[in-house]
Amino acid sequence: KGPRQKLAGMLTAADEAIGQVVAALEQAGLRENTLIIFSSDNGGPKPGTNTPLRGFKGSICEGGVRAAGFVNWPGHIPNGVRIKEPMHTVDWYPTLVKLAGGSIEQTNPLDGKDVWSMLSEGKPSPHEAILSVQTPERAAIRMGDWKLLMNASDKIADGMPE
Repeated sequence: KGPRQKLAGMLTAADEAIGQVVAALEQAGLRENTLIIFSSDNGGPKPGTNTPLRGFKGSICEGGVRAAGFVNWPGHIPNGVRIKEPMHTVDWYPTLVKLAGGSIEQTNPLDGKDVWSMLSEGKPSPHEAILSVQTPERAAIRMGDWKLLMNASDKIADGMPE
């Protein structure tokens, strides 16, 4: 019973639980009108590995900030599409408010952007850059294939790709 077996068990349990939610939605006739979002706000913690990315939860390297997720909504999002465009957790707020017919107009600008066309039509990310701030002294900004890390040299492993 190693760590892989434990992970496989956790993934199986999550898959079964999500399946139960989907079955209940179908039984209630609500599946076609329900957007399912499964998301995380950070990479995996130590002592695991996020290889080939470097860094862990709490770090500004890609292994600390990149996370997998999925969205599913029959008739609105094509099945089996893999999106590799950058997105930030704060994008959910403007995206969901606009989907619900609300307005995101306010006095102070939002950090998040509406990413619905990216998710549903495969359009490019609306972000020019993605900012990750761990502390006022430790931050990163990602633009395209480039990423600038501020005060992160003591946490970066040699030889790992960003």
